Amino acid sequence: FLDQRGEARVNIPGVGNEPPDNPCDVGAYEYQPLLFNGSFEIDANGNGIPDGWQGLNLAPDDGQFCDFAHGGLCSFYTNSAGPTKAVYQLFSQSGSAGDNYRLKLWAATRNATSSGPTGALVQLRYADGTKQWFTQGYNLGTHTWQSHTINFTAQKNYTSILVIPIFNNLTAGELLVDDVTLMLQP
Repeated sequence: FLDQRGEARVNIPGVGNEPPDNPCDVGAYEYQPLLFNGSFEIDANGNGIPDGWQGLNLAPDDGQFCDFAHGGLCSFYTNSAGPTKAVYQLFSQSGSAGDNYRLKLWAATRNATSSGPTGALVQLRYADGTKQWFTQGYNLGTHTWQSHTINFTAQKNYTSILVIPIFNNLTAGELLVDDVTLMLQP
């Protein structure tokens, strides 16, 4: 079967991770998600914002949406109401120049138009105080789930990574995002 990376995986009971997850990846490095709750399934306090994520300029209708998802039961929904919106996760992940990462996610839209950039962004925050952005725009209009990937390489030593899977400048319509993963590449 395929794992969250979209790569083939073979389960060998009793080999691999600690129980209760005992599979072994054959032909792949061990999957260690760097983002928490990238499938937007967990909202323990019931505030509509999935655990581990922060929002900027979100409207009351924006948030966890469990009627339409790419994987699992829920996704993150946002619409065109209000100013530029963002959903993000910042974490301390220090590393060295040359580290390679892959951000992968799925997006769907309905009747979406935009006055500015709408898509995913990643910011590497370097140890010297500078920052570097990596971006991937989403297709607008109406479509079901489409895969989007940002591959990026650190140019210098870094102290943290800001992941913004939803940067929304919609003037009309709706955007859903699901299955957000960030992986350090070998």
